[in-house]
Amino acid sequence: MIPAGAAKVRVAVLVALEDADNELPIALRHAIATVLDQIESLEHAMAAIEASLREFAARDLRSQRLQQAGGVGLITATAMSASENCGKLGSGCTFE
Repeated sequence: MIPAGAAKVRVAVLVALEDADNELPIALRHAIATVLDQIESLEHAMAAIEASLREFAARDLRSQRLQQAGGVGLITATAMSASENCGKLGSGCTFE
């Protein structure tokens, strides 16, 4: 049984991969290791994108104002701010 949570799952899977006594076939071990590497690469890419969005939002007053609204986070605020329609519609934005 593996506890819930991405970090706990990764650790438990790595332990299982290193355990030579379990019954995981070698091909499955390699496939799982490849998937874990891909997940790690994607996590790094997502962190870089989020850092870029934070930098953009720090310079963009519209993004900052949008984030003050309930339920509007970094991604939504920067997307709305970058949207061509956002500044033209008055109090809100409409997505077509």
